[in-house]
Amino acid sequence: GGKLLAGDGVGERALCDLPGVMEADLTKAALMLIDTAGCNGCEETADEGGSKLNSGEAELVAAYLEELFSYCTCDSGFGLGDIGVIAPYNAQVACLRERLADHCQAGLEISTVDGFQGREKEVIILSMTRSNSHGDLGFLREDRRTNVAVTRARRQCVVIADSETVGTHSFLRTLLMHCSDVGMHRSAGEYGMYGGSSKRPSSSQRTQSATGGDHRRGSNQQSAGRVDDDESSQPKQPALSAPKLGIDETRAHFKPMLQSCFDPTGTGQIKFSSKLNAFER
Repeated sequence: GGKLLAGDGVGERALCDLPGVMEADLTKAALMLIDTAGCNGCEETADEGGSKLNSGEAELVAAYLEELFSYCTCDSGFGLGDIGVIAPYNAQVACLRERLADHCQAGLEISTVDGFQGREKEVIILSMTRSNSHGDLGFLREDRRTNVAVTRARRQCVVIADSETVGTHSFLRTLLMHCSDVGMHRSAGEYGMYGGSSKRPSSSQRTQSATGGDHRRGSNQQSAGRVDDDESSQPKQPALSAPKLGIDETRAHFKPMLQSCFDPTGTGQIKFSSKLNAFER
């Protein structure tokens, strides 16, 4: 029918199958969407050539790497060399490389789609970059490039995108919906970015070894679970705060209320705390 089909066993691969990677919702997910819509993130034009960058998405990549490696033990066989970050614009590639310079020295690879042609990584993080009020996507509308990007991942593909902008293109909207339907869907606000409040559990709550050890085989460079202590060299973003309510607890709390509300015969109501702001509601 003109559709690509996964080979036997490929669809069963998960990050948590690798030695030293703990089993959790995040490490079991093959697809994840981190949605920046409504979080006040915005693309920028880097130069006269019109190349685009999005420093907020670069911060999200750093935050996700920190969270991911908090599920890995010191002697994990999974490291930064097993991860690739793809961006469609050269300016965003440069922005990511600057923000994640220590990670790149430790083996993290950041490039455009063309740089990953014919190769794979255990994890691919795709920074879609575009975020504007006009739905302008430029050559992000070239579906072939997106196909190449998402198929570079062996075990997990993470898409960071503004659904309100990227979703104006039917092919990309289908991709985002698929990520949300069969994978995990998070808001950038859950990572404390763009002024949202963080609901991500801290790494110390899951494992002490993740930030104390190295995430690479036989290397003594800075780990992905740490952030450079020199704050003057980093973009000013809100720090990740202590968790308010874990994602699993949040789902368990609201799921019965949502089911009741959408039941045609139900009269349920969703009761939000008065302490929540408009974005959190």
